Amino acid sequence: MRIAITLVLIWFFKFSVVSAKKLDLKPFFLVGLIASIAAAVASLVGFVLICCLCKQNQEDTKQRKPKKEEAPDF
Repeated sequence: MRIAITLVLIWFFKFSVVSAKKLDLKPFFLVGLIASIAAAVASLVGFVLICCLCKQNQEDTKQRKPKKEEAPDF
C-alpha cells in the first residue's frame, strides 16, 4: 500500500512539474513540489515507524517465556 501511495505521489510530482513548466505557473509548481516532498517524507516516516514497532514487538515476544501448563494427574 505504501509503495502504491509513493508511486502516485511521484506521478503527481512529475505531472505537476511538466504542467507548471508548460504553463509557466511557478507558484503552482512550488506548491506541488512542497506538497509532494512533504507527502513522501510523511510516507517514509510512517514506514520507518511501522518497521520499528514490528521489530520491537518481535523482541518483546521473544523475551516473554511461555507459561508451562501442568497436565492434570489421573
